[in-house]
Amino acid sequence: RMYYARYGDASLARIARQLRAAAEWSDEAWCIFDNTALGEAVEDALGLQRILRRQPFAGPSVGTDAEIRHQQHAGE
Repeated sequence: RMYYARYGDASLARIARQLRAAAEWSDEAWCIFDNTALGEAVEDALGLQRILRRQPFAGPSVGTDAEIRHQQHAGE
């Protein structure tokens, strides 16, 4: 069922990496959770905040458009 399930730790970690990569290219990076039917979005947002606070930025990983642009720029 859509909008009911939690994203899970692996997905939140991936989102954290994507937000860090986006922050390299913009003053703002947004993440909107759409799993609101049972209020899971709040728990996922809090979990994402914990991950972002706990893991220092170690550079982007391959995957998102922002990460790929960062790697291409770094190679110049």
